[in-house]
Amino acid sequence: SSTPAAAAAAAQSPLRFWSTTGAAVDTNKPPIAVLIPSLEHGRGGPGDWHSWRPLAQALHDQNGFKPTDTDSSSAPIWIAEWRCLQGAPAVGIPTSEVVELSGRALQSHLSTLTAALSLASSGGSLRLVVGSGSGSLLALRSLRSISRQAGQTPALATLGPNSWMSPLRALVGEDYPSKIARRQQWLTTLARAGLCGLLAKRLAKDTSARGSPAYILAWWAGLLDPVPHSRDALRELLLLGRAWDARGAAQLYAETIEAAAARDAAAEDAEDEDFAVGTPASKKLRGMAPEVVRSFKSVDKTAGPDDGESLPAPRQVLVGNPVRTLAFLPEKGSDLDKVTSDRMQHAIRLTRRSVLNAIETSVVTGSAPSDAASKALMEAILTLDSTWGDSEDSASGGSKVSDDQVKKILKETLPLTLELVPGTLPALLRGKADELASR
Repeated sequence: SSTPAAAAAAAQSPLRFWSTTGAAVDTNKPPIAVLIPSLEHGRGGPGDWHSWRPLAQALHDQNGFKPTDTDSSSAPIWIAEWRCLQGAPAVGIPTSEVVELSGRALQSHLSTLTAALSLASSGGSLRLVVGSGSGSLLALRSLRSISRQAGQTPALATLGPNSWMSPLRALVGEDYPSKIARRQQWLTTLARAGLCGLLAKRLAKDTSARGSPAYILAWWAGLLDPVPHSRDALRELLLLGRAWDARGAAQLYAETIEAAAARDAAAEDAEDEDFAVGTPASKKLRGMAPEVVRSFKSVDKTAGPDDGESLPAPRQVLVGNPVRTLAFLPEKGSDLDKVTSDRMQHAIRLTRRSVLNAIETSVVTGSAPSDAASKALMEAILTLDSTWGDSEDSASGGSKVSDDQVKKILKETLPLTLELVPGTLPALLRGKADELASR
């Protein structure tokens, strides 16, 4: 729309989109793909929309679409720009408002991206969303609203979902939240003293790039990070754009805690029997752990909270259709990126194994395999804190489900594919755009 109100809203927006030709997008022509850079500062990096133009061109070429806005038969590709980090913002932001803007900026970015993806998918031509780092995490959150709507949900390709951290969080380490909070407080105090512009230029080490000093400092300090820890980034990845029912998740978490307590009690009893009798009863009792878990299904789930409402069944905990996701993990990067990548891969393997074990158990008990798979996935998401970084691989038994059925249920429950790619994320965007587009 060209009304003054729409123009004013566009000027205030923290996000704008460009076409592959470098012109402003035509919202009357829905795109076939949307590319979302990382929410970060710096020219030529994954956050600079210009560095994404080779990938957009490669997608056009390999899908048979002409990259010209004058051809009415071509479907365009949109490239997002975080204007307050990469370009000159239309509206000035007081440099003393770092803390105030960071409290609302991330939600503003998310709501703006959600509105843009909803508009892009309204024409039915949107097939692919590509994001990198923090941009892909924001894309997964935005796709939740689309996944609950009727119609086809676009697929997602995420580049480096393990490389989402801001410089301060990567410097301090994500496992020290108190230390990060102290550094953030120190930086924002200096910013309020009128040193925001100087700090932003010094910390970003890129005085030639445009952008709001307040936003640049907020980004560097981690105030714009979409998640506080890599475990939370992995949770977003495993949810695959689905929403969840809060009461169903609370019920499932309580059942998981009770089942874990029962397994621990059974193991302690077995150890006591070994000590008193001298017989190896541990294996026998621990082999009964699945039966102990199933015994908690007899708990009355119709008894709701004080208001008399009943809790939803655990199978209703995940809402919406999963977004088919292809995650590229660069083999090169910082030491922290490599550690996070290894832990993500290991956690996803364990999650897949848990889902398969749940399918096997459902065949024995006669319950629905798809419901059991969804419940196992949500249990893995809820208990990720206790398994993060665990290097132990429990042995998995033989599958009692046909291969075709396993593939079908896994595709419906966890349509997530991981691929290791050589090089770093900036190098992939610069020199391997054709290879990424083909994958």
